[in-house]
Amino acid sequence: PDPAYPHPWMVLKWQPGETLATRPPTNALAAADSLGAFARALRNLPGTGGPIAGSANHNRGVPLATIDGTTRRCIGDLARSWPLADLSGLWADAMAAPPWSGAPLWLHGDLSAGNLLGTAGRLTGVIDFGLMARGDPAVDLIPAWSLFEGAARDAFLQAAGADRDMIRRGRGWALYSGVVALAYYGENHPTLSRISARTLDAVLGDA
Repeated sequence: PDPAYPHPWMVLKWQPGETLATRPPTNALAAADSLGAFARALRNLPGTGGPIAGSANHNRGVPLATIDGTTRRCIGDLARSWPLADLSGLWADAMAAPPWSGAPLWLHGDLSAGNLLGTAGRLTGVIDFGLMARGDPAVDLIPAWSLFEGAARDAFLQAAGADRDMIRRGRGWALYSGVVALAYYGENHPTLSRISARTLDAVLGDA
């Protein structure tokens, strides 16, 4: 900490394991149950003094109306490679879901495969809390489509305590995460592009 590096910084303990982006869990059902329980426990944490979702945490957990313009623009940017009408319809459904009306709850904001650690095929850790804030916890349902499928997706959503409206908004967040990453990075970030394409395929298949 000196004038040569005038930025926030911290020292953290090393967490063992590999990210699930590198090595997916061998037992997807167990991982889904654990991660869903984590998301549910996180939003049930007490405390009303934390930051509210907004520009400081890349809008993770804001009302979907806040990111409507960006999402529609990115969907249009991908029209040559992805079905414009289908993606637009799914986004319209997410926008039509009743918005979160309760108190803003704690959320991680970036439960991507690159921020989830596994050891011996098991989910063992969550890292990178840089986007943590209080808002609509539906944003933490993105792994339902970015990481899980079939019975594991259902197990994750159940463990997360997600109701129908929350799932609709969560699917919207998954769509947003996919189109924004693909529109911005294209093929220049192979890992993120692969995850984003998988996410959109899952969202479209879940329609």
